[in-house]
Amino acid sequence: MRLIAALCLLLVWAAPLAAGPWPRPAGERFISLSRDGGGTSLWVESGIDGRQWLVGQARRDRGGARFLGLSWRRSLVAEDAVQRLAVSLGAEYRDRGTRAWLRPGVMWGRGFERPVPGWVAASMVASVPLRRAGSVELDGALTLGARPVPQWLTMVQFQGERDQRESRFHLAPSVAWEWRAGSHLQLGLRQQLGGDRRRSVTLASWLRF
Repeated sequence: MRLIAALCLLLVWAAPLAAGPWPRPAGERFISLSRDGGGTSLWVESGIDGRQWLVGQARRDRGGARFLGLSWRRSLVAEDAVQRLAVSLGAEYRDRGTRAWLRPGVMWGRGFERPVPGWVAASMVASVPLRRAGSVELDGALTLGARPVPQWLTMVQFQGERDQRESRFHLAPSVAWEWRAGSHLQLGLRQQLGGDRRRSVTLASWLRF
């Protein structure tokens, strides 16, 4: 389950989405650095007690805008539950436009063993401005992942986001190679659905310790 939690990280996307409903074990740390056409992102997780964990993120998009976020997350089910459910409450600071945002979210997931080990997960996060009403933003994702062989992971993710101007949707397949225990390299593609059909390549590094 630790591996599944790591795989659910959505660092391949410039917007901060939920990391999945699988909690980080007490005392465990996870760090990921990613780069794609949308910018650079650093993600950090820290386990508290097996049911609660903290998530921090720093991002810079290709236009130079900076984002800093911190959230507290808690699993709502037992550690051995088949269906996993967690909630998130966080805050984000942006250096452009509306500065302070509250970010509540919910995450669901389920692991499976057949036909190959894998998982399915869904998440939804709202961004609520603290000083202005009527401009709530939404970020959501549906992820399907599998581990066909011990050192390789495959993922495909459907991503959606809505702000004051428009809604956008992307498809993001990727693969990850565990080159040593606790360390992965990830290569992915993010394709916009509709609009100008923009695409970008993603490179990411994960470290669990």
